[in-house]
Amino acid sequence: MLKLVVFIFTHSSFICATPVLSIQSGKFLPSTLLRKLGSYSRKNRLYQTFRELGRVVRTVFLLEYISDRGLRREITACTNVVEGYNHFLDWIFFGKEGVITENNPEEQEKRLKYLDLVANAVIFIMLLTFLWSSSNSRQRGSSLIVRCWRLSALI
Repeated sequence: MLKLVVFIFTHSSFICATPVLSIQSGKFLPSTLLRKLGSYSRKNRLYQTFRELGRVVRTVFLLEYISDRGLRREITACTNVVEGYNHFLDWIFFGKEGVITENNPEEQEKRLKYLDLVANAVIFIMLLTFLWSSSNSRQRGSSLIVRCWRLSALI
């Protein structure tokens, strides 16, 4: 670990200054930087420096994740929300068993955007239905549990 830290501090000016100044001056295109980093050349100092920096950042995050129970809870909660949305999308997505058969990336992206649009419309309609049911039920005096039970048929 000490070797990594020494390596990063030794090359820290190179990490920060060289790519930024070269791109700003117009001598170095961002696409060139990405191509160099994407070549995985073990001899490229910039690649080595960013690789080691990435390892340090990943290690620090893992140590923080292990030691902080609140962070683990927050990450799990966020992951569960995303997984719930993905299951909802699977439920909405029908036809061809949820498989996009197009090989064209633009068509694939279009279908995914349409799916998100339909999902958002369903969520919006459910929210309006819940609010309408809630306001009408409150006037009649029914409880929240009864109102949710009535809505469960729609879900």
